[in-house]
Amino acid sequence: MSADALPDAALHQSDVLLVTARVMDSNVSSLILRISALPSPYLIVLSETDDVVDRIVALELGADDFLGRDSDPREILARAKSLVRRGAQRRGEPGSPPLPDDAPRSWVLNDVSRLLRSPAGTVCELSKGDVELIDALVEEPTEVLSVEKHSAEANNLRVSISRLRRKFRKVSSEHLPIRNIWGMGYAFDAPLKRVSSRA
Repeated sequence: MSADALPDAALHQSDVLLVTARVMDSNVSSLILRISALPSPYLIVLSETDDVVDRIVALELGADDFLGRDSDPREILARAKSLVRRGAQRRGEPGSPPLPDDAPRSWVLNDVSRLLRSPAGTVCELSKGDVELIDALVEEPTEVLSVEKHSAEANNLRVSISRLRRKFRKVSSEHLPIRNIWGMGYAFDAPLKRVSSRA
């Protein structure tokens, strides 16, 4: 199924979407990118080959999980439920732990455990690439990360930021403070404290 052929109802009425892929071609990649740009649903790719390279590509494009097509249906269901449950807990819905009274008032990035905590206490798990992206957005001397508008690097940057925004929207209704400065680039537009611990 191509990205354009996916019914809108599948995107707006589903908590988890399963996509079966014979190979990771341009149609599958476009579909993953389209879904990963949205706050929901979660996306699990079921591959006929279960190739490790395909798994890496799918996850880097924004898939939430990757399994072989012949996986036990009970495992697929368990993983889908886990995605929904973790998202609900991190958004502070019923069943999630209460926020501490001394919750930080700035964003906190733990570069060891790879966790980003918002001022409201929401915690988002990050990939190594996400941490490097936030570091680049904050540490750029001009406070703006910019690249040539039509370069491959610029496209990769836009995809990475879109994926990070979507990842955070899954755990919180808060706005991730990455600002797009027209004609210049991107910046992390909020106070950020760095910590290095396994806590």
